[in-house]
Amino acid sequence: MKEKKVTIVFFSSSFIMIFMFFSALYIYDPYQLFHKHWLREQTLKWDMRKQASGIINNFNFDSIILGTSMLENTSSKEASQLLGGEFINISVSGSNFYERSFILRYALNKKPIKKVLYSLDNISSASALEKGQNSFPVESYSYLYDYNRINDFKLYLNYRYIKCLYKFSKKSKCVGRKTDYDRPNAWYKIESERIKFGGLDNWFKEKNNPQIVAALKKISQIAQKINKGEKQAINSNNNVNVQNIKKYFEKYIISFVKQNNETEFILLIPPYSRIRWSIWAQYDLQIFRTHNLMLKYIVNESSKYSNLKIFSWNDHDFVDDIKNYKDTGHYEYKINSWMLDAIKRNEGLLTNSNIKQYIEKTTQQALDFDLIGLGKKIDVFLKKENRKKPAINTK
Repeated sequence: MKEKKVTIVFFSSSFIMIFMFFSALYIYDPYQLFHKHWLREQTLKWDMRKQASGIINNFNFDSIILGTSMLENTSSKEASQLLGGEFINISVSGSNFYERSFILRYALNKKPIKKVLYSLDNISSASALEKGQNSFPVESYSYLYDYNRINDFKLYLNYRYIKCLYKFSKKSKCVGRKTDYDRPNAWYKIESERIKFGGLDNWFKEKNNPQIVAALKKISQIAQKINKGEKQAINSNNNVNVQNIKKYFEKYIISFVKQNNETEFILLIPPYSRIRWSIWAQYDLQIFRTHNLMLKYIVNESSKYSNLKIFSWNDHDFVDDIKNYKDTGHYEYKINSWMLDAIKRNEGLLTNSNIKQYIEKTTQQALDFDLIGLGKKIDVFLKKENRKKPAINTK
């Protein structure tokens, strides 16, 4: 009898301790998976692959901005004012369509969504990214987008968050940064990012930044190859690659359009700098050809669905101005605002009636860009930098 009582006490005590532990986790809830923060400032974690789940669960909105770093600087307030609805920006830096599909499916099933503003990044190579990325294993966040709320606790069952819980810490590394939720992962205010804008000279000033160094070297190397008449040939299996990308796009984009005909899908091609387009058009012919074939396909698909629109502005002059870019792809935040206004005016809307003319124009613009001249300017800079480096003592 005594042993039975001891057993009951042991299991009862264990149950109470476990219940208290998970109750404390529920209350603390850094990612706001179960509720908004209680008795502390409203904050968000930077990792939107995980944080988006809490936003979808507990925030009020009826429209979403779901892009990459290309849309992280887009204002939810501006989107709401210009496009209608109540937007929230849950863009995921560096994400591909497969990764974003978990978030998109969850949001569409969780509540009525009026509009989805979505960036079509790298449509010439999307199939290669289908299974996510090694830096962000899908299994580390995908369970947050199923319909088992209990397993969401897994996110906190590690030393880092147990330590935070022990102190009920309010530090940003535990509960995230204070934000107004307008554009929670905006990077345009970060000094190290902001100073890269303004032109080629500012790129040169950031000579120690890995992103800038890589861009300068790539432009230089490709410009030299183009000057020698070298080009990347189109592979014989390119048509197979295009078909695979179409299947990928169908699975992770069009399927949502079909299943949610009350939701308006606004898909945009990020306006990368003309430098990137010229590298593709003048050297990497396969990427450029695949991009244009995919663009035709996507625009044709949009003609089948009244709730799908495709926008692109790579025929505009602002993509020629290096001052608007911090590298060959990332543009100034003012362009994010401009794109919203353009969407409202239907400027840049691609249809079957204008896609041929658009591709012809952007192809010619990319071919006309003086990539060789730009490469020579970069070569002068790189040679100066190499002369400044101290000689290596081999003795």
